Formats: sequence, C-alpha cells, structure tokens
Amino acid sequence: MKRIVSVVLCVLLFGAICTALAGGAGSSSDPLISLSYITDTFKPDAVAEGKKEINSSLGSVYSAAVGGLSSGAPSGFTATKGGYTVTLKAGDAVSLASGSTIAVTGGSLTYTAKAGSVADVTNGAVLSSGAVLRPGVRCLALPGTEALFTASSDTKAVVNGYYKLSGGQAPAALPFTDVSSDQWFYEAVSFVYKNNYMTGISESEFGVAVYTSRAVFVTALYRMAGSPAVTEKSPFSDVTDSSAFYYAPVIWSNQNGIVLGHEDGTFRPGDSITREQMAAIMHRYVKYAGYDVSNTDETVFNSFPDKDRVNDYAKEPMKWATANKIINGMDGTLNPGGTAIRAQVAQIILNFYKYMA
Repeated sequence: MKRIVSVVLCVLLFGAICTALAGGAGSSSDPLISLSYITDTFKPDAVAEGKKEINSSLGSVYSAAVGGLSSGAPSGFTATKGGYTVTLKAGDAVSLASGSTIAVTGGSLTYTAKAGSVADVTNGAVLSSGAVLRPGVRCLALPGTEALFTASSDTKAVVNGYYKLSGGQAPAALPFTDVSSDQWFYEAVSFVYKNNYMTGISESEFGVAVYTSRAVFVTALYRMAGSPAVTEKSPFSDVTDSSAFYYAPVIWSNQNGIVLGHEDGTFRPGDSITREQMAAIMHRYVKYAGYDVSNTDETVFNSFPDKDRVNDYAKEPMKWATANKIINGMDGTLNPGGTAIRAQVAQIILNFYKYMA
C-alpha cells in the first residue's frame, strides 16, 4: 500500500513542478493552479502512467487476496461475487476479510481496525481507525485484514468478497431457475437483481436469453439514478399509460437527454434495444450522472472487424464503451445492430460499476 501512496505523491509532485515552470502562471487572471487547468489542459503522460501503476498495484493486491474464494470463506464469513447490497440500521455492523470491498451507497459507516489495513481505493489512502465512510467511497481490505464497519444511521452498502453481518439484512438468494452459479452471467444477474436495477420476467425466471426492450433498459438506468420523482407528462404518443412500469423512467430519461425517441414522436418501448443503441444511451446516462467520459481510446474499438458497421451517432459512445470495458464484444465482433439479451444488459451494468462507478 505504501508503494501505491508513493506513486500518487510522485504524480502530484510532478504536476506541481510542471505547473510552476509554465510561463506566466500566477497572475490574478491566470492563477497558478486552477481546476480547469488541471482537468482540461494539464494531462501529461506521467499522470496517465501513475494511474496505470495505481490500478495495477490495486489489481494485484485484490487478485491475490480474492484468489482463495473457491477454497471457502473464513469462519463466520459469507463469500459473495455479485456486489451484494446489505441493509443496516444504527448500531448494525458489517465485517470484511482480506480481498473484500465495500462501498457505501446511502448513510455512513465508521471503520474500526481489527487486524491488517484497509485501503480507500477512491482517494488513494490507508484508512485510519475511526474514519467515516460516506457514499461514493470504495474501500478494499488488504491481505491479513479483518475490518469492522458500523452504521450510525440507516445505511446501505455494496459488499463483494467475504463479509459478515452483526444485525442488518443480508441479500436474499436468487429465486431464478434459469440462473446458476456456474454460468458466466451469474455475478451480473445477482448484482442487478439484488440492487433492484432489473427484476425477473416472472417470480422464478430472470429471462437471461430474452431480448431486452428499450423500456426495460431505460428503467434500469432510472433505478440506478435513484428513481427520481417525475411530475411532467410524457412527450411520446406511445407512452401514455401512467401505470406502466416504464412511464416515469421514459419521461425522466427524455428530460435529461438520455433518450430522444423517434422522429415520428414515438418511443417504441417494446422494441428490442440494439447494442449500439445501448452504448449511446449508456454514454448519455454516464454524462448525466457526472462521470468522466473523456477516455475514448480507439485501440480496442479498432480491433473489431465490424467497427465500420457502427452508425455515426453511436461511434463515439461505442469507442468509450470499449475503451472502458463496458462492452467487450460478442464472439470477437461488436455486432452493433444486434439485439441484446437480458443477461448481456446485466453484464454491461455490472461492468459500468466495476470499471467506472
């Protein structure tokens, strides 16, 4: 962990030196260091290399610590691989073992060190006992660690790896007969179901091979955004039933520029969504949510033999999606006009949380 923090400090020091050497900096009209200068202008290779080094180090630590999942959880701990949400009330606690991560999505947790160390992956620091975790911060239990996180109020947190609850509500088992732990989509379906981003097509079936409708995809994004209140009326001639599950999600997504509809004034909620449509809508959602979408490195995109089949409106989103591991291709191709099944949509949502959120 010291190596990781050292890399961060070196990157920051290099940035300060380069800024100081820039001519004319320091006047009232050209402050020495401004946020816009750092984020829009100052992006030297050293920063990028530093980030790669940090990610590589964290990845190595995580892989080493989680590598023993198949051998069974430590005594009293439960092993998860689906990013499960646990619900806590004041005084309830969740413990983590080595290789596990936790991210608060609502409320707050106070960290108590039991053994080893916990890394604040979001801010690149080692947590001190007594530190308070708030939404937006993800932490990783380093090798040889047992850590206790106690809720001071109603709190929700996403755990991955080994966890143990003292009070609180654990995630329920998956009820679906078409999803088993040995299938490639198990983790993704677990994640979207247990976070209520997607439900099943019935009480006992998720519908992994069913094509995903535009209504279902927009609804998943709406729930990811916290299901904000909607008071306006629908702008689409085919979205008029206020009791429909997708009514509020479609209005919300249109108001925020996430979906635009068709030229004839329809949304076509029942149409199957194509892979390039999904990339474009996801890209707009990520910008709406305030995430950095500047990484559009074309290296991965250009490696696909059917890249020229991507329509113009979806090229930038598809470059972003492939550069950030949100979309990884299908049998070696992008298949931009192909429809996406529900298992693939669940995987794309999980990829977003793994690599961006």
